[in-house]
Amino acid sequence: GPRPSDACQGTWQILEAYHARGVLKAIGVSNFNTQDLEILLSSAKVLPAVNQIQHNILRHDDDTISFCKAHNITVEAYSPLGRSNHSGDIPGNEEIKEIAANHKVSAYQVALKWILQHGHVLTFQSSSQAHQEADADLFGFELTAQEMKRLDALQGNSTK
Repeated sequence: GPRPSDACQGTWQILEAYHARGVLKAIGVSNFNTQDLEILLSSAKVLPAVNQIQHNILRHDDDTISFCKAHNITVEAYSPLGRSNHSGDIPGNEEIKEIAANHKVSAYQVALKWILQHGHVLTFQSSSQAHQEADADLFGFELTAQEMKRLDALQGNSTK
């Protein structure tokens, strides 16, 4: 199917014009992989400030993340807690549950903290105020380097 970059160079030039006039403070992209970003950057005058991509502890595109980091493009994770029947079972993952128990936090808090400790930003939706409050309480604990390595290795492994 069509890629995001197929029709975006003209659109990007329009956004750059608004950016140059100060109408837009920053401009960014969504769902761009490394190839899409390379195409965009070949003609862009303004680098994207952000690339919003699906990114979670069990599913992440490390090549795109490395490319963004090398070009100072912020990665914003959407679906940071996965999606039902789509990105694995974060709360049921034994490795995540063990690390969560070590810190007396939830598996979801570990999954969100993993994203933040990698230096990314995130957005998530929840209709439950209790879930929102618990999920947002991410600053009372720190994952160790060893725990981060263990979590990094879960890519594509929904049960372990």
